[in-house]
Amino acid sequence: MAKPSEFLYPILIDIEGTVVDLKEEYTFLQDKDIEWCYTQLKDFFRKKSANTASETPEPESTSDARQDLLDEILNILDVRLEGGFDNHLLNTPAYTNGAKLSSNINQVYVVCFNNLIKSVRLWRKSKDKPSYLAHIKAHLNS
Repeated sequence: MAKPSEFLYPILIDIEGTVVDLKEEYTFLQDKDIEWCYTQLKDFFRKKSANTASETPEPESTSDARQDLLDEILNILDVRLEGGFDNHLLNTPAYTNGAKLSSNINQVYVVCFNNLIKSVRLWRKSKDKPSYLAHIKAHLNS
């Protein structure tokens, strides 16, 4: 798996840190729950990026753990947005998604969730490696 752009690391670390924090509250949370949430959020930001004229409903789940995870990730991304922490990624040749410039933050978030989904699948499907949750917890604590 190719490493994500270093420009995305602060966003990815915030998202994965949120996952690790929530795992302490919901000890039964599994990699498949994380992957589901990441996929829902990727789809949400893709729709939001393409549909600027109307409101895009936030993803929902009937599972309390999944819903809390969706909410907490959206909250941390709202904090980043309100603080303007990722504005430097927009319309700059220093950061591109392939050969395209990102014109809005939602496009950047789609790229982030694509990377996160690939990572969770890699760790979830590997028989020789720890779970994704164990991996990110160890990585963030190092």
